[in-house]
Amino acid sequence: MYFAKPSLTPKADLKMTLRFDLDFQFKGNRNYVHGTDMLNTITDVLSQRLPMPMKNMDIQIHRMTSSNLTLDLTQDRTAIAPTPENVATLSLTAGDVLWYGRLRERDARPVGRYPYDEDSLAAVCEFAASDTGRPSIVLRSPAPFTPIETFVAMTKALHLRALPDASGKWVFCRWVSARWPLALPAEDITVTLTQALGVRLTQSKISVGGELAGTVYFSASVNKH
Repeated sequence: MYFAKPSLTPKADLKMTLRFDLDFQFKGNRNYVHGTDMLNTITDVLSQRLPMPMKNMDIQIHRMTSSNLTLDLTQDRTAIAPTPENVATLSLTAGDVLWYGRLRERDARPVGRYPYDEDSLAAVCEFAASDTGRPSIVLRSPAPFTPIETFVAMTKALHLRALPDASGKWVFCRWVSARWPLALPAEDITVTLTQALGVRLTQSKISVGGELAGTVYFSASVNKH
């Protein structure tokens, strides 16, 4: 669950920096801000400011955080240089404009938490092999969560089944899609594990109604959940 307080700051070169303070709650029994909440928050606040849907969404989560966040969004790529303080970085196109963004910590912690029963979703999914023989998981009933929550929960369940020997815990670290946000159909969501670099980093393809919806990446992080 997430809350946003937006502000707008013009830049001297007539380009704009959009700045949003984002307040979160912890998801389930976690004590860090979940990546799905980061993306859901970004989607909600930007849908009020930018043309929808967005295109070429690419968000990369670089590290865990237990703090609320600020989103900085700019058209100037050099303004979003990689730094240790960046929790996540992103790029997207809205209308004909390419935006670059980062999430950085604020001096405030999330207050409260809300339930997230991802095991109930895994319980109604089917595990199988894709046409190419790769491990896959299929949801044929209505999705109980937001699109990114559904994709990530299904991907995690697939990893626990297909890669049981991984050290640490599987965590969501990147989402890439040609179009965002997505509307989910009543059924027929498939996640296929397409690439694994050992048991530390993976790539999975998401299909919705038989069409490619995006690509999700997971990493195995020690002592994280």
